[in-house]
Amino acid sequence: MLKNLVTEVRRRFRNTKFGGSGHILPDTWWNWERPTSAADVTADPFVGLGLCPVQRAVSVVAGDVARLPIQIQEYADGRWEECEEYPDLDDILNQHTNKFFTSFEWRRWMVTNMMVWGNSFSLISRVAGEVDELIPVRPWDVQILPNTEQGGWYYRSSEYGDLEPRDVIHWRMPAHQRLLWGESPIVVARRAIELGSQQEMAGAQAFRMPGLGKIAITTKETVGGDAIRAMQDAFLHAHGSVEGMLRPIVVQNESDVKQVGQSLTDQDWIAARRFTINQVAQMYGVPPQYLYNLENSTQEQTSEMSRAYVDTCLGAYLASIQTELGFKLLPGRESNRRFRVWFDTAPLVRGTFSEQVNAIQVAIQSGIMTRNEARTMMGYTPLEGGDEVLIGPNMLPVEQNQEQANDEDRTPDTSGGNDDESDD
Repeated sequence: MLKNLVTEVRRRFRNTKFGGSGHILPDTWWNWERPTSAADVTADPFVGLGLCPVQRAVSVVAGDVARLPIQIQEYADGRWEECEEYPDLDDILNQHTNKFFTSFEWRRWMVTNMMVWGNSFSLISRVAGEVDELIPVRPWDVQILPNTEQGGWYYRSSEYGDLEPRDVIHWRMPAHQRLLWGESPIVVARRAIELGSQQEMAGAQAFRMPGLGKIAITTKETVGGDAIRAMQDAFLHAHGSVEGMLRPIVVQNESDVKQVGQSLTDQDWIAARRFTINQVAQMYGVPPQYLYNLENSTQEQTSEMSRAYVDTCLGAYLASIQTELGFKLLPGRESNRRFRVWFDTAPLVRGTFSEQVNAIQVAIQSGIMTRNEARTMMGYTPLEGGDEVLIGPNMLPVEQNQEQANDEDRTPDTSGGNDDESDD
């Protein structure tokens, strides 16, 4: 029945392959036994998500970009400060991107397509010159074409026709051939994806013969072809299943049984899977520990790992995304004011409670922040008198430290005793 259903779906949608979130599915998705090839990946990068490390890497980055708070900031008085002049745009970026998508769903969808296909697009819908909503556009049928009449370029979508660059949010992976067009890491590293798929298939085949490698049975008697085939079939029937692991091998007439091939426990299959994880980590810049390759990680490295992940991996994705959003959604140079879209990465690098308290203690004693600022950052209510800046003695200038020391020396002794009088 399932086979008939699949056949009917393929017949009806022969020229339209689709999957979750509107993705196009390749023919390889209908053949579960066929390993991914480099040609499959080139034709449709979405097949690469069938490899677990790729799925995990995409989910990590897309989930983190989707859940981070976004701020609209203005540069004033030599520093970037949060700007509250665009509440509607703030709501679009942080709450409701359009009538059907929340901002979390929209950002995750955009980042996933960017990391899989190399590019992701959304149409900017404006009402009276103001951004009203962002509409996702399918990345697999969008083209970027040169504008021979006016110069520059424009986008062409089968859904919305020709689009001006100012009306399209375009997130893209690093470009290797065309500056304005991102390259899919899955396509660029398709040989690594193919190797990982072949390793998975090898493991699946090895598991079908649990605990046994290839077996050779030798005997001193001359056995005909029919008898050999009968022995092979009998051995396969008796030992080619999970139940066969408990069934002993019994030989007669001075026959001998020995293993001439490797079993699953003797192979380096686990090491091969770690190698695939490391290759996927290199493709996307995600630390291998985030892909559950935990052999070299410890609990104490968690905070340092998070900081390294944000600085060396996620930071590059965020920089590309926030500059594109600021360029397309905020006023430009003609406004004589500087604006930007900024991701707040603090939730990812806060560390444990004890690490936060120790860092805040140092910040308060060095005068970097007040006690109320520290309490606000930790989620507590302010205290009366907590806005005063406290600076420890060792943090003061040399002159103030010397004056404080002299004041302490001139302080009179109020203990009430006199050593000289007691001698009389």
